Amino acid sequence: MTTKLSKLQLGKNQNPDELEDDIAAIENEYRCEIDEKTRKAFVVKAAGKHYAQCIRAETLRVGTSVTADDLIEAMSETYRIAGGCDEDDSDDDTGTRSNETALVTESFQYN
Repeated sequence: MTTKLSKLQLGKNQNPDELEDDIAAIENEYRCEIDEKTRKAFVVKAAGKHYAQCIRAETLRVGTSVTADDLIEAMSETYRIAGGCDEDDSDDDTGTRSNETALVTESFQYN
C-alpha cells in the first residue's frame, strides 16, 4: 500500500480532486483506512511540487489541525481560480472555461 501511495503525483494541470479519488481507491483496494497523518504526508508529497505555496498558506491558516481534506480543498480552489477545469465542466465545446473569481462586495463601504 505504501508503494502505491508513494507513486501518487499530481501534475501541473491535474485536478487536485483526482488525488483524493486516488487515495480513496487505494484505501478500497486494501480495505483499510489510511490514518490522517499518513494521508496528509502523501498529499504534501504528491502535490508539493505545484502547490507548495497553497499547502503552506492553508497550514498557516488552519494550524496544526490541518487535514488532508483541508489541503485538497484549498488546492482545488486554487486550481479552479487559475482556470483549471475538466472537459465536462467547461463553458463551451472547446473544453475551456473562464477563470473562477470570488468577489466580495458587501464588505466595501462607499462614501
